[in-house]
Amino acid sequence: MKNRNLLRAAKMLFWAMMASVVMPVWAQTGVVLNHVTSVQVNGLDAFDAVTMSQWLRAFGTKGVTQSVDFSECTANYEVEVRYPDKEIRLEVFPEDNPNIDLEKVFAAKDDRYRKHSLKARLWINWDDMAKFRDSLSVDGHLIGPNLTFAEFQKMFPLSAKQQNPDFAVSEDAQIYALIAGGQTAEEAAYGDALLFEFKNGKLFKLAIWQGIAC
Repeated sequence: MKNRNLLRAAKMLFWAMMASVVMPVWAQTGVVLNHVTSVQVNGLDAFDAVTMSQWLRAFGTKGVTQSVDFSECTANYEVEVRYPDKEIRLEVFPEDNPNIDLEKVFAAKDDRYRKHSLKARLWINWDDMAKFRDSLSVDGHLIGPNLTFAEFQKMFPLSAKQQNPDFAVSEDAQIYALIAGGQTAEEAAYGDALLFEFKNGKLFKLAIWQGIAC
């Protein structure tokens, strides 16, 4: 039980860290990032709420549910699911599921939620691109595990100019953001985003970030 609680705390720290990483850059007046309008992951629109059957069909059934929690901040349910090559957080909002008793669905805190006609928004963290096996297309650009920073710079020149000085795993690791729903930092401070982390000129980590409600 102690190890499980430590694991949950570590996951919560990751998402909190990601917020602290990106928000300082987005908050800077005058910062302009590349605005993307189409993000497809395994055939799914990355920023649309998807059904459980769509999620399982796109990513497979082998993901292991790590935790099921209710968020007091957003009044939604958050489910952490671990795959061998990534972690997915299912964010289940009442407004996406108006006729479903979410409290009843998630009362057991196990995998039974997968059998319901729920809709969820997906936060995806690929924490090691060497294991990346998914199909990701961003405004028609295929994003693969061997993407170099030079290639990223050609695809998304505005974002490539915006290094975040508040985050560096090491001197040669930096994070960059693409945004959806706006183009300036002010427009997208709480919007959807893709986060690219490069190390030694090569894509190291990648995350899909849904809009922050609070």
